[in-house]
Amino acid sequence: MGLPRPLRLGNRRRIREVREGGRRAESRLGGVLLLPGATADSRLCSVFPRHLGTAVRRNRARRRVQEAFRECAGRLGEPWDVIFRARRGCVEAGLETIAAGLQRLLREAGAME
Repeated sequence: MGLPRPLRLGNRRRIREVREGGRRAESRLGGVLLLPGATADSRLCSVFPRHLGTAVRRNRARRRVQEAFRECAGRLGEPWDVIFRARRGCVEAGLETIAAGLQRLLREAGAME
């Protein structure tokens, strides 16, 4: 099961705003771009390029990232719009590693304390 609708960032205009003016943080798992949210909830847009592997592997990793974000979203002080772009390390990592990495990225970008 994917993210509930209120937690998905799908508006193209807003995605462009986050890409152009967002804070950045990078790791071996991937990179995040984020801006203070335009709604009451933190939202996620995840990007998994085809070169990372088969659809099965990418979708499995996407579900792990979504679950990790679901856990982190409640601990963010204010709502944020987040774009997560995966790297090869994310496809090969487990849920605990992804969750820890996502928290570290959000901390580096200034969304978490």
